[in-house]
Amino acid sequence: MGEETDFSPPRCLDFMREWRKCASSTFQFHHYYIYGEFKSCAVFKRSLTNCLKWRATKSEKALKQLREDAKGQRDEATRKINRTWEMRAAPPQDWNS
Repeated sequence: MGEETDFSPPRCLDFMREWRKCASSTFQFHHYYIYGEFKSCAVFKRSLTNCLKWRATKSEKALKQLREDAKGQRDEATRKINRTWEMRAAPPQDWNS
């Protein structure tokens, strides 16, 4: 079975919590301090709306959009990983001297 059939969206309450967290002044201030810009919370609002549509009408279009948003959020999270140190394939030659 592929990712398409295994996808089960979280509860709509979870999307609402994410959207409220993103829209909070504390989160926005922190994001501005770290990245120098405010974060758009549109994707969380869209996910909440699509979740409610899917729960109410079982709309395939809303479910497809939920899948795409979830994939986009996973991709964004993996891009944000900031490695402080370069990964080495082997230790330095004089590591134990």
